[in-house]
Amino acid sequence: MADDNPHSRQAVESRPSTGEIVSALAERAKLNLSEAEHERLSEYVVDSWDMADRLRDVSSPGYEGVAADLPRRAAYSTREPVQAEGASPQESSRLVGRPQPIPPAALEGGLVEVSTAMEAGEYTPLDLVNAQLERIARFDQAVRSYITVDREGALAAATALSDELAQSGPRSPLHGIPFGAKDSIPAAGMVCTFNSPLMKDWRPKRDAEAIRRMRAAGAVLVGKHNLNEFGWSLPREDDLAPPPHNPWLPEEYSVGSTSGGGAAVAARLAMFALGTDGGGSVRLPAGQHSLFGVKPGHRRVPPEGVTDGRVSEVSVLARAAEDAADVLAALLIDPDGDDSRQRMREEPNAWIEHVRAAPTGLRIAVPEGYIGDVGMEPDIQRAFESTLRVITELGYEVVKLPRPTLNILHDGVRANFVVIAAEHYFDHEGPGKDRGRYGASAGFYNLPGAFLSAADYLHALRVGELVRQQVDEVLADADMILTPTSPVTRTTTARNPKTHRRGGNAAYTSPFNISGHPGVALPVGLSSEGMPIGMQLIGRTDSEFDLLRAARAISGSFSLPAFPDLEGLTSRVRG
Repeated sequence: MADDNPHSRQAVESRPSTGEIVSALAERAKLNLSEAEHERLSEYVVDSWDMADRLRDVSSPGYEGVAADLPRRAAYSTREPVQAEGASPQESSRLVGRPQPIPPAALEGGLVEVSTAMEAGEYTPLDLVNAQLERIARFDQAVRSYITVDREGALAAATALSDELAQSGPRSPLHGIPFGAKDSIPAAGMVCTFNSPLMKDWRPKRDAEAIRRMRAAGAVLVGKHNLNEFGWSLPREDDLAPPPHNPWLPEEYSVGSTSGGGAAVAARLAMFALGTDGGGSVRLPAGQHSLFGVKPGHRRVPPEGVTDGRVSEVSVLARAAEDAADVLAALLIDPDGDDSRQRMREEPNAWIEHVRAAPTGLRIAVPEGYIGDVGMEPDIQRAFESTLRVITELGYEVVKLPRPTLNILHDGVRANFVVIAAEHYFDHEGPGKDRGRYGASAGFYNLPGAFLSAADYLHALRVGELVRQQVDEVLADADMILTPTSPVTRTTTARNPKTHRRGGNAAYTSPFNISGHPGVALPVGLSSEGMPIGMQLIGRTDSEFDLLRAARAISGSFSLPAFPDLEGLTSRVRG
């Protein structure tokens, strides 16, 4: 039957031919084709497209039938269910009664002290988790840090862990500690939305490996944290879950795609948070919330179930450096290892003590040329200069690198965002064809990667290796590299669309995603209007605990303010 719709005919007629597409791509690649070469290349391109299109029909195991419904790298969690230890709501207790009140200071302090108090019998995991859930119920409507709270599952796990603590002692220093995870990190049976209409009803059947390791250490997942939709969009009030407020300056949204985790930990609505960092998405909220944020080296923490990309890492947010060390140590232990139980009890404590011991003889490099090129707001400049003074007063050496050194970090930013765009489009190629299934910003942000070539992607990876080599050269003569976490303080500035899409806010963080080096963000004070400011230390492969050790010593030399009063925040948000 003929199509009599003139608009349809016009749309078909206006589509470029294969020859026109080849001409446009050849111009972009500066191929300077003759007419004969153009005709011949057009035939080759059709064959190449046919081969590539056929590859899209080859389904990955566990991914059959969902190519149009899920991001491709969510495939891990569509396989057969695996029972999560300590997560079953059917577990009950004969030894532990109703939850009892705990000292209010318990949720305000560090998880190491709380762990010690529980082991001493001052209160139980059930008491602690119940108090955390009550605080979330009281305050999170204003903060908006959670998308999902699993009250029933968290209380069931805490009850079982209270029995276990009474009978056989703690599994690790994380035993009974409540935490939240970014809502892009799957947990068995708990809705995992990515803050997207596309995923609002998805319940993965399997824990991501990072969640499995936290459960094995005895930590209690209380809920899933808010985020930019799929970690790659500009948040809006009409998102599936509207953006979280920064407890320090509630008229501002929290920054970074791990924004909910930063807001929750700063508001004492979680004792720590797991997030992901693909360009600064944990270190940036750490800096803006007066937290310690750890981006481990590439694949140091197993990414299974979360990402298999080249630049993103499962990362940690905590209020104290030793707390971050505790969590990271547990993430590095495979629960299936023959000696895992002994390692869980011993290694986190050993790393906590390592981080608490002041380092000596550090050489800290400062890439002055790169920092001068990127620049920073005056408040951050003052904080940076104060950090340099503190480093010198601690007896550490500041090595000011000459201007050409590490200029490749500029290319590192570009390379990192080319990789993110390409991999994001790969993930969303199927469902992304219908942008109406996403929020307005995320539906559009799926698209730029479609216009990058294989050569673009491989060049970005090549440059990432060059960045790694040059950073390694600097770290051969210095223990770590110092930069700010961000050139700006306010989220509204960071998310200016003209600079955001080119990685402007992540100029100090993203080069070390493409290079794969570990990084730690540390708090150093507040801006003139009360927004926290963070600095960043970058180190050698496997140096995360040494970075935390230095970060604790440097940050501890500043007089940092107490975290915000949530009673005041609630009234300001409502106002």
